[in-house]
Formats: sequence, C-alpha cells, structure tokens
Amino acid sequence: MLDQETYIKDRVEGQIKWYSNKSSAAQKRYKLFKVITLLCAVLIPFLTGLLEEIFWMKYVIGTLGVAIAAVEGIQSLYKNRELWLEYRGTSEALKREKLLFQTLSGDYTEAADPFKLFVLKSEEIMAGEQSGWKEYIAKMENGDGK
Repeated sequence: MLDQETYIKDRVEGQIKWYSNKSSAAQKRYKLFKVITLLCAVLIPFLTGLLEEIFWMKYVIGTLGVAIAAVEGIQSLYKNRELWLEYRGTSEALKREKLLFQTLSGDYTEAADPFKLFVLKSEEIMAGEQSGWKEYIAKMENGDGK
C-alpha cells in the first residue's frame, strides 16, 4: 500500500514537475516559431524594395515566404500552443489540489478519508488530460479536427 508521503512525492510532485517542464518546452517552441514567422513576414516588404537593385533578392523573398508556410505548418502539426496550455493547466490543477489537501480545505474539510479523496481527484486530473488528447487524436484520425 502506498502511503501519503510517497504518493505525494513520487506521483503528484513528479507529475507536476513533468507537466511543468513539458509546458515550458512547448511554450518556448511556440514562441520561437512565432518569432521566426514574424521576422520573415516583416522582412518580405522591406526586401521587396530592393528587387530592382539586387537581382537575386526575389529568391530571398521567395525563401522567406516558404519559411513562413513551413513554420506555420509545423506549428499546426505539433500543436505547441495547445500543449503548452494543456500541460500548464494540468500542472496548476495538481498544485491546487495538493494545496487544498495539505490545508484540509474545500472538499477535504469534512471528507471521511481526505487522502483517499485526494488520490481520486489527483488521478482524475491526470486522466482528464490524457483523455482530452485521446479525443483530439480520434478527431484528427476521423478527419473532424482542424
């Protein structure tokens, strides 16, 4: 049987850390791709003014346009923004639940077995995140997703 301290340390805090790290990584990728797209988009009108003076500038401008399309396609495929927000939400929900349990607040105030309730709620939060992605994948496979 798993005791309270071990469950919090190994399961809940481990998941909080995992979701937080994954959220941060997805946020960094999302912002990096957005900056690349923005810089390419800003350069195109500027470089268009140099078309008459530099004969190969049309290739640079074309490459920037291709880069914008490629980066936006990658963003659409990997869903970094959605991952960032989903993982951050799960991490914060677990932190909140842990705090409520440790202070015996909210639903834990009058619970017959606060630890059992905490385990159920924590596992529900983690299962909710996983089922959300299962639903998303099913939609994509059926052609219902965007």
